Amino acid sequence: VTLSGDVYKSGEKFPGARVNVTYNNQRYTILSDSTGHYSFNIPSRTEVYLEAYDGFGCAYSKSITLGISDAVDDPILSCDNYDIGVTVSDRFNTLVNDARVRLGNKDSSTGSGGVYQFNDVAPGTYTLSASRTTIVEGADGDETETTCSASKSVTLNSNMQESLTLDSCCE
Repeated sequence: VTLSGDVYKSGEKFPGARVNVTYNNQRYTILSDSTGHYSFNIPSRTEVYLEAYDGFGCAYSKSITLGISDAVDDPILSCDNYDIGVTVSDRFNTLVNDARVRLGNKDSSTGSGGVYQFNDVAPGTYTLSASRTTIVEGADGDETETTCSASKSVTLNSNMQESLTLDSCCE
């Protein structure tokens, strides 16, 4: 039986996705071709486990029981990643430049305007956080380093925009 299909990412055919099929305790791996298509020849009446990965954290899997027909043009694999924009401000709604922003294990810094965008992020629930370290001069002339921060949990299942307000130590 031929098991074949196309790998899609964000609505477009996706070449170079790693596609695994496991049956009889053996795993077989191919890359989708230049048009996003994959194809495996598998014994009939076999239960298989199919997986696809895009190399950027997005994964798809499902179990299929193959019959005795000559070809199964099944799963159209969909692997959609999303973008999330982050705006960082202080408690007076002033945008904070050069704040460190973190989404899961990805981190960067806001530019002018207190904004950063994480691109091509797999769907899921993440901790979104921001922080900024400032130097505060005390009455005695001594300088003290202070870090202010904010965080929240976000569920990413579409492109989105989020805001974080740093605590009061940033003024």
